[in-house]
Amino acid sequence: MGYLLMKIKRLPKELRIPKKNCTRCGLSTTRTNVCHGTGPGLKGGLVFVGEGPGHEEDISGLTFCGRAGVHINGVLKMFKIPRNHVNFLNILKCRPLGNRDPRISEVEECILFLNRQIEIIEPKLVVALGRVACAYLTGFTDSVIRCHGNLYPWLHNTNVDVMYTFHPAFVIRPNGHKYKNSFIKDIGNALRFAGLR
Repeated sequence: MGYLLMKIKRLPKELRIPKKNCTRCGLSTTRTNVCHGTGPGLKGGLVFVGEGPGHEEDISGLTFCGRAGVHINGVLKMFKIPRNHVNFLNILKCRPLGNRDPRISEVEECILFLNRQIEIIEPKLVVALGRVACAYLTGFTDSVIRCHGNLYPWLHNTNVDVMYTFHPAFVIRPNGHKYKNSFIKDIGNALRFAGLR
């Protein structure tokens, strides 16, 4: 993991919200770090959104630096896209203990930070990684297995499209391996949509 951490670019300062001392919800009492997100923060392009930081992310303060991050980095590399050319954000900026799903009360306190980050970046496309991210970004809750690759309007601004796909942590589990190729295809389509390939 150390090699991966050296290569991850933190978001520009104006996108590092909330502040490190945020206490808007109870996660502030159990987190190690606020995970603002990673990437260039440039206007346009592509934003990936997950549900929340995992153990490695909580320790490092960097999004998608664990096993799921290693996998999605490999997929980006297949398309010759450096990780630091895209942005990685989360619904929650602090880790829920045990990697449980975010509580509605936690999301209500945190989603405004994600919305503001997306507004500043003005991406050509947002990619919701998994069921939880898609539900909070679009209100759509149907199965990713049936609906991956589809575009839905972002609840906060319907002029922004959100692509629904698998969370990389799912496709590296034994029960998710059969969806790896679908995940790769979705990422390729997202990169094309965003003008990155």
